[in-house]
Parts: sequence; structure tokens; C-alpha cells
Amino acid sequence: MTLEGERMSKEYKQYNVVWEIVVWAHSMREAAENALEIQRDVDSTASVFEVCKDGGEPETVDLEVEHDADDLACHLTGENK
Repeated sequence: MTLEGERMSKEYKQYNVVWEIVVWAHSMREAAENALEIQRDVDSTASVFEVCKDGGEPETVDLEVEHDADDLACHLTGENK
């Protein structure tokens, strides 16, 4: 691991983030391209993700929903609810 990698691993936690969508297409490549186009659209409501820490249970995170004070405190302290 590089020095930069060591610094990053101490400052940040690793998460697995999954965004899922069903699209119609002629090929897998076209399906991926369609999904990417939808995700990058500034008016898209593609804002719900499944997020989990390494080995943890996945949690649904909806970026369109306002965070409450507990969520903000957990985010700032790095603690789970």
C-alpha cells in the first residue's frame, strides 16, 4: 500500500454503494449506457442507493430525503444510529 493509500484508509471508511435500475435495451452495453444517462440527468430522481460498510448490512440511503439531526450527528462523528 502506498503512503497515500495508508493515509486514505485512516481518514476514510470503505463502503460498497449499489444503484439498481431496470432498463430496456438491445444489449448489455446499451442497457449500461441507458442507465448511466438516467443517472447523470440533472432532473433524474435516481437518488436511492444501497450502502454498506465492509461486512455490514446494507442500508438504503435516499439523497432526496432531508437528513434529521441524528443523521447529521452520526455523519459528523462517524457513528451509526
